[in-house]
Amino acid sequence: MKTNKLLKYIKKNNIINTTNAQFALSINKKEEPITTLAIICVHQAIIDGHVCLPINENKKLFYSKYNNTFIIHFLKYIKTKKIENLLNKNIIGNGSYPTPLVLFKNSLYLYKTWKSEQSISNYFKNPTQEKKYTPYKIKKVLTKIFNQKFCNLQKIAVAISILYKNTFIIGGPGTGKTTVVSKIILSFIRLSEKFIKIKLAAPTGKAAIRLTESLKHNLKRLDITTQEKLIFPSKTITLHKLLKINSKFQEKILQDNELLDLDILIIDESSMIDIYIMEQLIKKLPKHSKLILIGDFNQLPSIQPGNILKDICQHANNKYSIKTAKILKYFINYEVPISNCSTDSNLKDNICILKKNYRFIQAPHIKILSQLILKNNDKNHKKLFNNSYKNVIYNEIYNICSYENMINTLTNNYENYWQAIYNKKELKQIIYIFNKYRILCAVNKGLFGTNRINKNIELNMQHKKYIHNNINLNNSLYVGKPILITKSNKALKLLNGDIGILMLDDVNQHLKAFFLLPNNSINIIPVQLLTHYQTAWCMTIHKSQGSEFNTIAIILPNKYSKLCTKELIYTAITRAKKKFLYIVVKRYSLKRQIHLHFVLAIYHN
Repeated sequence: MKTNKLLKYIKKNNIINTTNAQFALSINKKEEPITTLAIICVHQAIIDGHVCLPINENKKLFYSKYNNTFIIHFLKYIKTKKIENLLNKNIIGNGSYPTPLVLFKNSLYLYKTWKSEQSISNYFKNPTQEKKYTPYKIKKVLTKIFNQKFCNLQKIAVAISILYKNTFIIGGPGTGKTTVVSKIILSFIRLSEKFIKIKLAAPTGKAAIRLTESLKHNLKRLDITTQEKLIFPSKTITLHKLLKINSKFQEKILQDNELLDLDILIIDESSMIDIYIMEQLIKKLPKHSKLILIGDFNQLPSIQPGNILKDICQHANNKYSIKTAKILKYFINYEVPISNCSTDSNLKDNICILKKNYRFIQAPHIKILSQLILKNNDKNHKKLFNNSYKNVIYNEIYNICSYENMINTLTNNYENYWQAIYNKKELKQIIYIFNKYRILCAVNKGLFGTNRINKNIELNMQHKKYIHNNINLNNSLYVGKPILITKSNKALKLLNGDIGILMLDDVNQHLKAFFLLPNNSINIIPVQLLTHYQTAWCMTIHKSQGSEFNTIAIILPNKYSKLCTKELIYTAITRAKKKFLYIVVKRYSLKRQIHLHFVLAIYHN
């Protein structure tokens, strides 16, 4: 297919959106077809979270089933030509000078994205081993904090964080990442002869609060002196606040030559860090500082381009170079696996993957399900479809009747919550009961999106007489209604993703929203002051990241959605803590699991 025909084809069939077209034409004002097509493809790649467009393979990277033909034709056409001769010399370059596009290792980048990737690559390229502390002192500190004599990956993780300038600690939910963070901090406090500046950060406000509260809980279990408690960092802040970036416009407030005042920076939920924020971060780190990244690369990445944690750590296997293994053996008193593979990453010595799961000991099937999604094993699929997993029951939604039965089941699972309200239980207890169960959706729109599911559940609840005391019929406000905050409000001390419950106050019987805070206090807000919120009988999987519930229900769309990746389903499944689960899914869809039509729901027993 000729280039000009391709361009007419994509315009006629609405394969690209207006933003892509305007962006391409603003850069390529001469409207050379092949250049315009290249810009469109690269820009779409960035929108979809990729950092580049590979041009040496026919990969279906960015487009849905409706326009895969387009991307294949484009890549085939470019493969038959010399890309440098096809594209406008003022548009493409090799990165040595600024141009809109960069051709690097058979991939097309936007210059900004390429520059960010190169900065990050150069920063992590040469792992440096530090010798600030004597081996004997390190061993003594580790032995006191970890008194076990058997192999302990948490101990290895702490040892590596002491040994190297940059460290990656990876682990799924319940593997003790927060425990490791607390012991890393305690180790550095005991190793340092002078005051050491340790800062904690996270990509989002909710993640920052969760880490702060989890560390307070862990601190109670540590054998720590009063003086050490005073040095222990007490607060986690967001990366945007740390770097002084305006989150709305992504504008830098921190000057380029102004470095962060810290010795050690520990970042939780690092899988959510995009390529642009990471570039700004490494620019602001002092040369002497340590960077410790904590996270689970199988979970959802940032909505912005790049999945840095996964790119660096996905091939790690807890095997180390001979030199590092020898040092670790001295520190921890047992053998460490040695890597004999010359093709391993240079950063293999900087990575520790925590494997023992403390959360799913009583619910092993949750771990099995999460591994099923990651490995896409046909045998595991058959077990699921045959209901071979304990307390995991497979059903299929195939018509209106089965859909109505699903809504009815979802509604019935809130019966204990409504009983607590009618019996006038203590407010915190009502909130605890509500937070034991959560319905998670992949999307907001459609028959299986949050908007429709929330409405259908409310209608079902009205039919069952659960909702019978509406305060304001026009706004659908009623006692017991859960709401999800969709925009942070500093004045009201509300964060995006906070969930509250509408109840009558005890004084004047006015309807107010009650939010249970991580410190176990309650934030009470009059409903008249609330602006950005939505009904929260169900919520999106994205909003649930970092949270955990006794039981969950997952509902994914019954038609194609590029949002339904294995990372999304893995994140959803690992939100559950308890053992009673049901699954509802279209059989053929789970096998393909990423880019096909399916409905997946996990129900309470």
